[in-house]
Amino acid sequence: MARVDDVALFSAFDEETPWDPSTPEKNLLRALLVTAMADVRKTGIIRKKALEYFLDVDDEQVFSFRTVCSYLNIDPQSVLVAVHLADENAQAKRKVA
Repeated sequence: MARVDDVALFSAFDEETPWDPSTPEKNLLRALLVTAMADVRKTGIIRKKALEYFLDVDDEQVFSFRTVCSYLNIDPQSVLVAVHLADENAQAKRKVA
């Protein structure tokens, strides 16, 4: 006969979600975006580099803004609106069209 403790332990493992092997990479890319978003609020060369990162249209480089957004399934325009580099009205018009 199974002990109650064994059953509880088994049910705890039953609720576990499978591990996604891409999680570490996604966490790295999220950290990259969050850091760039914080850097836009700073001044000097740090802000300049963050603006270059967000406004670069390159989508060929592995860590380019558009590539990172694509990999994370994030709309780049939404991020640009969040950091005040794009107009919310332009984003709304784009969604309607």
